[in-house]
Amino acid sequence: MTRTRIRGFSLAAAPTLIAAIALGALTLHTPIARSQERAPEISEEALHHARSLSEAFREVSRASAHSVVNIRTVRIEQMPPRQRLAPPPSPFGPGRSPFDEMFERFFGEQHFDQQRQEPQQPQRRERSGVASGVIIDDSGHVLTNNHVVQGADEIEVTLHDRRTFSATVIGTDPQTDLAVLRIDASGLAPARLGDSDALEVGDWVLAIGNPFGFEQTVTAGIVSAKGRSQLGLADFEYFIQTDAAINPGNSGGALVNLEGQVVGINTAITTRTGGALGIGFAIPINMARHVADSLIDTGDVERGFLGVQIQPLTPEIAESFGHTGGGALIGDVAENSPAARAGLQPGDIVTRFNGRPVRDMNEFRNYVASTSPGSSVEIHVFRDGSRTTLQAEIGRLDDRAAQAMRDGDTAAIEELGVVVETLTPEAAARMGVSEDIGGVFITEVTPGSVAARAGLRPGHLLIEVGARRITDANEFREALDAYDLTRGVRLQVLADGVRRYLFVRVGR
Repeated sequence: MTRTRIRGFSLAAAPTLIAAIALGALTLHTPIARSQERAPEISEEALHHARSLSEAFREVSRASAHSVVNIRTVRIEQMPPRQRLAPPPSPFGPGRSPFDEMFERFFGEQHFDQQRQEPQQPQRRERSGVASGVIIDDSGHVLTNNHVVQGADEIEVTLHDRRTFSATVIGTDPQTDLAVLRIDASGLAPARLGDSDALEVGDWVLAIGNPFGFEQTVTAGIVSAKGRSQLGLADFEYFIQTDAAINPGNSGGALVNLEGQVVGINTAITTRTGGALGIGFAIPINMARHVADSLIDTGDVERGFLGVQIQPLTPEIAESFGHTGGGALIGDVAENSPAARAGLQPGDIVTRFNGRPVRDMNEFRNYVASTSPGSSVEIHVFRDGSRTTLQAEIGRLDDRAAQAMRDGDTAAIEELGVVVETLTPEAAARMGVSEDIGGVFITEVTPGSVAARAGLRPGHLLIEVGARRITDANEFREALDAYDLTRGVRLQVLADGVRRYLFVRVGR
């Protein structure tokens, strides 16, 4: 049988090929037909909720964006002059060349030598940065972070309408990382300040600022946590944590709730890449408002003082006192302090302060510090199985008060920039170490301090100063006093279960 091939196919195989094509067409037709089926419609109720949230975001963005400004800073650095390379030896004399005689004929030998020996001037270099701020009143006051303006020689503020003004620093507070600027401008749109205490985990919030210099950027997220502390960013920490994207340049910008109220000042992020990883931190606006008002009124921040040593209330300690719930445990009371006059005692568990619930020691500490000196406050405590209400008049945190706080089981070492506490059995259990080790553990480290530069962090356990073993906070202070800290001292540190040595030196 003769077979004719056309383009490689055999006509004898045509019936089989035609059947295959028909089958393929049938197979291909089925999904095509299915793809033309209509997708299930989204319910009107679901669309209504989504549109409502989107509309809320739009309204909050429009209402709040005019209150957020772009801040540009310039730092002027004097660089050492460039050193000229020494010329190679010359047969015409030290430092001379065949052209020297020609220059001397035209300009004179004295002028030529002067030009040749004149030192170069120091080089000037400008370093610029971008950040954000929030307008808080009609007078032109702008709230931002201290680290934004620290060391700046020039500060420039740009409003939403592109107007630009030179800003002056009214006051700074490194202990909370806040600063207040002022611009001479009219037609401002001050932000509406909310109540950060009313925030709950899961609440929607928007972060508004200028990340990477992109002005008026809005990102959305939720409140991930409240009361974050011991991050090493400031002395007084009680951060709002959010997953709204915060990037470099957002510092000083606004964290806004769905009512269009500023509830926080965006401050920092946790990142390994330099960008947002969903963990951002904002200073609660209630804390920021107190600092801003004080800086505007006096140029300084007056903080309240009670005169108590406080410590974390662990579940085990709370149970031993017969207490359930949160609070702050008073370990000691300073003599002749406002706390002593109010009748507070060691072992008291503070549950409410001036009408606000106290969840932990950091919240209590910040409540006291943000209370104006001279104020009368109501303190609820749990004592001996019952609840008691006391009245206290808040004092002023000054050098004398700070010294009183250093006495006992806590010591603030200003020259190093640390606060330490004696290792108690409860603290040892919490840290997972043996109480027989002794020593003091670090509770606070001031950003940029000697301790921070040496690598000390909150939670590190200090065991030795030089060759001396230490067992409590007082011994740590005494051991440091025995050394000239400008020459430095060796410390033995226990961190993450490993002992190592660090060297700290004041003045470098």
